[in-house]
Amino acid sequence: MLEEACVAVIGSRLLGYSRSECVRGRELGLVLIRSYWRAEVRLEEWAPEFEIQHRRLVPESEAKTYVRDPDLAATRVSFRALDAAATGDGLGPSPRSVPGGEFDEQGSNA
Repeated sequence: MLEEACVAVIGSRLLGYSRSECVRGRELGLVLIRSYWRAEVRLEEWAPEFEIQHRRLVPESEAKTYVRDPDLAATRVSFRALDAAATGDGLGPSPRSVPGGEFDEQGSNA
């Protein structure tokens, strides 16, 4: 997370897993297992090093507005993970409350 989003993880909780299988193409039969996590993070200075060139920090209540997956099924799974993170559902212990705030696209306090 430090390299990609310039944040330090201070706590995390496993929300669950998804399993999918490629049904056509050169990866036919390939099974993909993904884990979904809720992370509590501390923002660090924005200093991108690799392919991520920007970050957008939004209030939890607006997260679904910005999540975009390659297809509707993947978006539904991501939305379910966001719901689980917000309500304390999932496989791990309930999250601690972390204060939030409004930020602009570069990660500065608005």
